[in-house]
Amino acid sequence: MAWNSDRGGRGGNKNDNFINQNKQQQQMLMQQQDEQLEELGRVAERLHTNAQLINNEIVDQQRALTDLDQDIDQQADKLNFVMKRMAKLLKTNDSNQLGLVLALFLIFIFLLFVLIYT
Repeated sequence: MAWNSDRGGRGGNKNDNFINQNKQQQQMLMQQQDEQLEELGRVAERLHTNAQLINNEIVDQQRALTDLDQDIDQQADKLNFVMKRMAKLLKTNDSNQLGLVLALFLIFIFLLFVLIYT
């Protein structure tokens, strides 16, 4: 019977060692998982910050595009007005008016040239 109790005692030590090793492995795995979760949290924070910056940039670009669209509409209205006036003016047979239109057009081209190259 002493042999059985010794054997049971040694078997208990092996079981205790096995259980302790498993506990240590589980604790190490849990610690690694905690570290990975913390890193994942940091990455998620950076992504959130970047997403907010991108959103702000998109809002600013949308605002700029809206302003540009309004400016283009205003200039198109002005151009349509001028084109109607030019069409009305060009229907005339008066050579003085046609000469004036030609002179104004040449002045416009000259001013455009000066604006571009200065």
